Amino acid sequence: MKTSLNLLKNMAGHSPNAPANRLSQEKSPYLLQHARNPVDWYPWGEEAFKHAKDTNRPVFLSVGYSTCHWCHVMERESFVDPEIAKLMNDNFVNIKVDREERPDVDRIYMNFVTATQGHGGWPMSVFLTPNGEPLSGGTYYPPEDKWGTPGFKRVLRTISEQWRNDNDAVRLRGQKISSALRDGRKPKPGQAPLPKEMHKQVYNHFVESFDNKYYGFGNGTKFPNPVDLDFLMFYYKLNCGHSSGHSALEMLDKTLTAIDNGGIHDHLGKGFHRYSVDRKWRIPHYEKMLYDQGQLLTVYSNFYKETSKFGHVVEDIIEYVKKDLTHKLGGFFSAEDAESYATVEAKVKSEGSFYVWTYDDLKESLTSEQFHAFSSYYGVEKNGNAPPGSDPHNELTGQNTFYVGQKSIEQIANEMKISEDGVWELINAAKKVLLLIRDKRPRPGLDTKIITAWNGLMISGLTAAYGAFPEKKEYLKMAQNAVKFLKEHLVDEKGRLLRTAYSDDLRNSVIQIPKPILAFADDYSFLIQALIDLYEVDFNESHLHWAKKLQTEMDELFFDNDSKAGYFNARQDPTVFARMQEDQDGAEPCANSISASNLLRLSDIFGDQEYKEKSQNIFNGHSSTLERYPFALPKMVLAASRAETSAMQIVVVSPKEDDQTAHEMLRAINSRYIPAKSIIYLSPETKEHEYLLSSNPRLRDQLEAGKESPAVFICQNYTCSLPIRDLDELEKRITATPKM
Repeated sequence: MKTSLNLLKNMAGHSPNAPANRLSQEKSPYLLQHARNPVDWYPWGEEAFKHAKDTNRPVFLSVGYSTCHWCHVMERESFVDPEIAKLMNDNFVNIKVDREERPDVDRIYMNFVTATQGHGGWPMSVFLTPNGEPLSGGTYYPPEDKWGTPGFKRVLRTISEQWRNDNDAVRLRGQKISSALRDGRKPKPGQAPLPKEMHKQVYNHFVESFDNKYYGFGNGTKFPNPVDLDFLMFYYKLNCGHSSGHSALEMLDKTLTAIDNGGIHDHLGKGFHRYSVDRKWRIPHYEKMLYDQGQLLTVYSNFYKETSKFGHVVEDIIEYVKKDLTHKLGGFFSAEDAESYATVEAKVKSEGSFYVWTYDDLKESLTSEQFHAFSSYYGVEKNGNAPPGSDPHNELTGQNTFYVGQKSIEQIANEMKISEDGVWELINAAKKVLLLIRDKRPRPGLDTKIITAWNGLMISGLTAAYGAFPEKKEYLKMAQNAVKFLKEHLVDEKGRLLRTAYSDDLRNSVIQIPKPILAFADDYSFLIQALIDLYEVDFNESHLHWAKKLQTEMDELFFDNDSKAGYFNARQDPTVFARMQEDQDGAEPCANSISASNLLRLSDIFGDQEYKEKSQNIFNGHSSTLERYPFALPKMVLAASRAETSAMQIVVVSPKEDDQTAHEMLRAINSRYIPAKSIIYLSPETKEHEYLLSSNPRLRDQLEAGKESPAVFICQNYTCSLPIRDLDELEKRITATPKM
């Protein structure tokens, strides 16, 4: 298989000619990275656990993902080592899992690891009974004892001896642990607190944790955390006439500026890295994830709508995704690796090699004027610019990561005795030169796995960007093409939504595994959100049809009918000993937060109160977290705010589908940041409206009122305005959006 061979040729630490194991039959780039290990790996599934039961061996579970730096390190150190592989093969049934394919497996055992170790991470290493009950676990293990951490060899020997010598006790311990995990994760519904109480608590949390010197939150490693930035944007709009609203906007502005200026931003190739390892946003962990691009695109687009700032960042993210993360048929790939070979001849990959530059390389590549302007602006130093503590493995010694430094364009212009425009011309010319050179370097690995949930986040980002820049039809087309891709390649012949699809090396075709992975709750919730978002900019009602169908499926497959507290993250699976509900918005929002919002939006569009009642069940099901730690669920807090008051429903009616005034009205609405709104577009010329009108009959009166000339109805708290027929009047009304 071509994909496998090319991946294996690029793997450091073992020969691509080594015998293949079972993982060679998989399509996940992460699993294929281990397909020539001497370890007798199994993919997750019933075959592996049956073998463990038949041979009475414990299971070793290793979970990671293709762009995970320490996953690569553990493979090079341990999984290609013949002695360690023999220990594993003789004593364990070994299972390798791509956490992005199986988030349910990852989450249930990560809960165990964090509960027992106090922290988690990847690679995740867990020892299980043949029934899948956890016994012991951790994250990265060095091959030998090191840094006060037991070596992997020692751990393997200890667990295998315990299994042989005290089997009954070990099994009983696993049963008790799994039972405790199940009981501890059972929802305890209560009464959700009032949104105003949660707003204050979340806002105060961000005020207390805000880094007033370097911006962002906390004083160590800095993550962009779009879910938090979304809350600040909402809070500003809610309190724009008060000092707290101004403070929220200021924190958001400074943080978005720091992210834009920092090394977390790829100033040559565009797009954003995963996070900054230092407080100053200077040195990133160099992997790039699709879910970050999509969510940051939404944040920057909405901020632009309100302030006209950061338009260049919106364009930047989309250019990166289009160039490097887009399948030729329209879907979006998952990620780019942090590691790469420094040269074509290099034998071992290192973090950031593709992105960093020495002082001398820059000086040789650029004219003296280009070098002066570029190096002054982007913080280049002769001995490298990684701050102390940001490079623990000395991979960046003498290297420069580009970030906006201390010198302003004005200062550089004065130094060079040229205009500020002249400085920018030199910097942009230098970027073109350096990008051509960089593109000849060995690229980081590309994870060509196409994940439904992450594509949903990117589609939502593109719709926000199109709202901010309605002249950019390409943004809308990218979103529409992605939805088309998902319909064609991530729905099986039985009509079931799938989690993943895969691509060949040339990005021409779509590949699927023999037993496709069915979608999880986040795939449903993020895609439903994306379909509603897309409807609100192109008004193709087929998006609503699919969204409603998916919501019905999600309710049937994932809703916890016993507690009525929300959605499980996965459907029933005999190989997973427990089902969980997500209760935290992290790098991605949790499915329950997005579902609560989706249900409210569907209720507004279709006039169905059952959707709204189900969303209230979610709030009550998470009442404990919302009362004590609402900042752990900022997206759910936003949904609860929408539920407390009636959302703003904007109905635009046009006598003709192509009426220019009506389309100008729609552009005016979408170019504003209006939280908790729904937009419906109706025209008597369109026959497709019957589906929507039959679900929400009150829309018929508004459709009738727009037969002669375009009209906008703004409805809130069960009351609708008189028809607004003048664009200037509409501009005034939506600029002065009523507070929630």
